[in-house]
Amino acid sequence: MTELTYLVRKRSDLDETQFLSACERYEAFLRASAIALGIKDICVQQKMNTICQKCFAISRKLEEPAFDAQIKMSWDTMDDYIDGAGSPTGIAAMDALVVEEKKFIDLGKSQAFFLDKEIKRTADNTAESGSQTISS
Repeated sequence: MTELTYLVRKRSDLDETQFLSACERYEAFLRASAIALGIKDICVQQKMNTICQKCFAISRKLEEPAFDAQIKMSWDTMDDYIDGAGSPTGIAAMDALVVEEKKFIDLGKSQAFFLDKEIKRTADNTAESGSQTISS
């Protein structure tokens, strides 16, 4: 599985309520574009500003997260991403997404990166990858 993780910073001229509303609109817009782009899964999450987060960061001497929201999109393969984004409808969808992003995301302070094949570990140290279960 190929996943695009997009760590976004809100534009400085927006307050938290405006940003949250824009994230919700963007998620709906992204879901409407999913077929054209070949996206299998979408997740949009806003950063939680809690005391737990601050304590966790302090306990490990971490910096404050440099993002306000995380947007994840996944495809079965990188080729699926390339096919979707490179098709005529995909190109139009990508162009429209950038227009939407500029309305609430500070693109110059945001980051995006691709990850390959997420492996999840359960409490009994069993790794799950796709439909296969791998014991270690």
